[in-house]
Amino acid sequence: MSFSMIEDRAAWERLQQWLQRERTMTLARGQSFRARFDRVEEQLVFVPSETGIERRVKWDEWERFAARFNEVEHAGYNALQPGHYPRITFNSSYLVAIVREADLASRRERRGS
Repeated sequence: MSFSMIEDRAAWERLQQWLQRERTMTLARGQSFRARFDRVEEQLVFVPSETGIERRVKWDEWERFAARFNEVEHAGYNALQPGHYPRITFNSSYLVAIVREADLASRRERRGS
Protein backbone atom coordinates (compact mmCIF):
# COMPACT_ATOMS: atom_id res chain seq x y z
CA MET A 1 0.00 0.00 0.00
CA SER A 2 1.28 3.43 -0.92
CA PHE A 3 0.18 7.01 -0.23
CA SER A 4 0.39 10.21 -2.20
CA MET A 5 -0.28 13.78 -1.16
CA ILE A 6 -2.84 15.66 -3.15
CA GLU A 7 -1.81 19.08 -4.46
CA ASP A 8 -0.37 21.02 -1.54
CA ARG A 9 -2.69 24.05 -2.01
CA ALA A 10 -5.76 21.83 -2.37
CA ALA A 11 -4.81 19.91 0.78
CA TRP A 12 -4.27 23.20 2.65
CA GLU A 13 -7.75 24.33 1.62
CA ARG A 14 -9.25 20.99 2.67
CA LEU A 15 -7.56 21.38 6.04
CA GLN A 16 -9.15 24.80 6.48
CA GLN A 17 -12.56 23.19 6.02
CA TRP A 18 -11.81 20.07 8.05
CA LEU A 19 -10.44 22.12 10.96
CA GLN A 20 -13.27 24.68 11.04
CA ARG A 21 -13.92 23.32 14.48
CA GLU A 22 -11.22 22.21 16.88
CA ARG A 23 -10.46 18.47 16.79
CA THR A 24 -8.62 16.23 19.20
CA MET A 25 -6.17 13.79 17.66
CA THR A 26 -3.46 11.40 18.77
CA LEU A 27 0.19 11.33 17.77
CA ALA A 28 1.83 8.06 16.71
CA ARG A 29 3.48 7.83 20.14
CA GLY A 30 0.09 8.09 21.90
CA GLN A 31 -0.07 11.69 23.15
CA SER A 32 -3.15 13.70 22.29
CA PHE A 33 -3.30 17.21 20.88
CA ARG A 34 -5.93 19.64 19.73
CA ALA A 35 -5.87 21.12 16.23
CA ARG A 36 -7.76 23.91 14.52
CA PHE A 37 -7.31 26.36 11.65
CA ASP A 38 -6.91 30.05 12.50
CA ARG A 39 -8.63 31.81 9.59
CA VAL A 40 -7.46 35.27 10.67
CA GLU A 41 -3.76 34.33 10.68
CA GLU A 42 -4.20 31.59 8.04
CA GLN A 43 -2.30 29.06 10.14
CA LEU A 44 -2.74 25.56 11.47
CA VAL A 45 -2.74 25.61 15.27
CA PHE A 46 -1.75 22.65 17.46
CA VAL A 47 -1.95 22.46 21.24
CA PRO A 48 -0.22 19.40 22.72
CA SER A 49 -2.05 18.08 25.80
CA GLU A 50 1.20 17.52 27.66
CA THR A 51 2.44 21.14 27.40
CA GLY A 52 -0.60 23.22 26.53
CA ILE A 53 1.73 25.46 24.51
CA GLU A 54 0.35 26.49 21.14
CA ARG A 55 2.33 25.65 17.99
CA ARG A 56 1.55 27.15 14.59
CA VAL A 57 2.21 26.17 10.98
CA LYS A 58 2.02 28.70 8.17
CA TRP A 59 1.48 27.98 4.48
CA ASP A 60 5.19 27.95 3.61
CA GLU A 61 5.95 25.28 6.23
CA TRP A 62 2.99 23.19 4.98
CA GLU A 63 4.23 23.58 1.40
CA ARG A 64 7.71 22.29 2.34
CA PHE A 65 6.15 19.40 4.27
CA ALA A 66 3.90 18.44 1.33
CA ALA A 67 6.82 18.54 -1.12
CA ARG A 68 8.93 16.32 1.15
CA PHE A 69 5.96 13.98 1.70
CA ASN A 70 5.79 13.44 -2.06
CA GLU A 71 9.56 12.91 -2.33
CA VAL A 72 9.49 10.28 0.41
CA GLU A 73 6.50 8.56 -1.16
CA HIS A 74 8.04 8.54 -4.63
CA ALA A 75 11.24 7.05 -3.18
CA GLY A 76 9.16 4.10 -1.98
CA TYR A 77 9.10 4.84 1.76
CA ASN A 78 6.18 5.31 4.15
CA ALA A 79 5.61 9.06 4.06
CA LEU A 80 3.44 8.86 7.20
CA GLN A 81 6.53 8.47 9.40
CA PRO A 82 7.49 11.76 11.13
CA GLY A 83 11.19 10.88 11.02
CA HIS A 84 11.38 11.82 7.33
CA TYR A 85 10.96 15.55 8.02
CA PRO A 86 13.63 16.68 10.54
CA ARG A 87 15.09 19.43 8.35
CA ILE A 88 11.67 20.49 7.04
CA THR A 89 9.64 21.13 10.19
CA PHE A 90 9.67 20.66 13.95
CA ASN A 91 5.93 19.94 13.67
CA SER A 92 6.13 16.76 11.60
CA SER A 93 4.43 14.55 14.20
CA TYR A 94 1.41 16.86 14.19
CA LEU A 95 1.33 17.26 10.42
CA VAL A 96 1.56 13.51 9.82
CA ALA A 97 -1.25 12.91 12.34
CA ILE A 98 -3.43 15.49 10.59
CA VAL A 99 -2.73 14.05 7.14
CA ARG A 100 -3.72 10.63 8.47
CA GLU A 101 -6.83 11.84 10.36
CA ALA A 102 -8.09 14.15 7.59
CA ASP A 103 -7.41 11.43 5.01
CA LEU A 104 -5.41 13.83 2.84
CA ALA A 105 -3.14 11.10 1.49
CA SER A 106 -4.91 8.87 -0.97
CA ARG A 107 -4.14 5.19 -0.66
CA ARG A 108 -3.27 3.13 -3.68
CA GLU A 109 -1.75 -0.26 -4.29
CA ARG A 110 1.83 -0.34 -5.48
CA ARG A 111 2.54 -2.11 -8.72
CA GLY A 112 3.95 -5.52 -8.03
CA SER A 113 2.69 -5.62 -4.42
